[in-house]
Amino acid sequence: MVGFSNLMPGDIPISKADAKDSKKLEEALVNHMFGYSLNPEF
Repeated sequence: MVGFSNLMPGDIPISKADAKDSKKLEEALVNHMFGYSLNPEF
């Protein structure tokens, strides 16, 4: 399997209060990324 992900440029849309919550921060980061993966089937 091959995969790639990268954080998109620009501000991450999250409030300062939500940034203190690790779950909400992780979700905001994931939603601000792009990527692809390749999983060849045998």
